[in-house]
Amino acid sequence: RSRGGGKGASNRKKFIAFVGNLPYGSDEKSVRHVFRCVEDRIVAVRLLSNKKTGKPRGCGFIEFGTSAALSKALKLHHTLVDGRKINVELSAGGGGNSEARKVKLKEKNQKLKKERAQHFKEQ
Repeated sequence: RSRGGGKGASNRKKFIAFVGNLPYGSDEKSVRHVFRCVEDRIVAVRLLSNKKTGKPRGCGFIEFGTSAALSKALKLHHTLVDGRKINVELSAGGGGNSEARKVKLKEKNQKLKKERAQHFKEQ
């Protein structure tokens, strides 16, 4: 089964956020509601579950249609959802554990952390 990474895969840029610490009862509809400020720009929501039990893991990925929508969604980092502070972080997409991917993610998230610190400093 193709997962979109081989020959002929779309070369379009993907704007993906990792969302963690979601309430375990979250479903696609409730996640879309949390991100309703950019809901019209959500391309896909993929919630993770335990492969053996099928139970939700409280995290997932959201793909957005534009970088502006992703940027707006990243501002929801540490928003309270049913008493839980959700984490919204950049994701490189595509999965895997290659060293290059880890470095790319680390650099992106360090940049985001600096931007958030600057933003809160200015307020």
